Amino acid sequence: MSKYTIYPLILMYIEQAERSVQAYLRDFGMKIEMPVVCWLVQGCGKNILVDSGVCSAELAEKNHYPVRQTPEMRLANQLRAYGVDPNMVDTIILTHLHWDHCYNLELFPNTNIYVQKRELEYAVDPLPDHDLVYEGPKSGIYPSWLDHRNRFEVVDGDFTLC
Repeated sequence: MSKYTIYPLILMYIEQAERSVQAYLRDFGMKIEMPVVCWLVQGCGKNILVDSGVCSAELAEKNHYPVRQTPEMRLANQLRAYGVDPNMVDTIILTHLHWDHCYNLELFPNTNIYVQKRELEYAVDPLPDHDLVYEGPKSGIYPSWLDHRNRFEVVDGDFTLC
């Protein structure tokens, strides 16, 4: 069996996030500082990124929430802290297409990007309550992933990556 190591990459903190959204509808009204994380997975000679992270602090504050982000938290700098240059990332798996999970794809022009078919279909026209988190068409925000859609490896259900 192959051995993999998983590293969390903290890219930003959302300040004053609603705890009930993260705690199964408990603690309504309680505000927390919430990290925005993606994951570097290393194993079998591969560097795999699970989600590609969040936009700049300026865009996050303009379109979503007040945030805290230092230069060290930017994705390329987080990867380099583990000895990985962005051009060394073999694969990106986008778990979903929310604004805080799918930015920075331009850093990886030659990387395979995987996304589920149903998620891609939903992100194109989400329910009104989800439009802002997807930066969908009714939100007035252009979703960052749209420019990279032609690069997506669209999968339907389970598959073996490596």
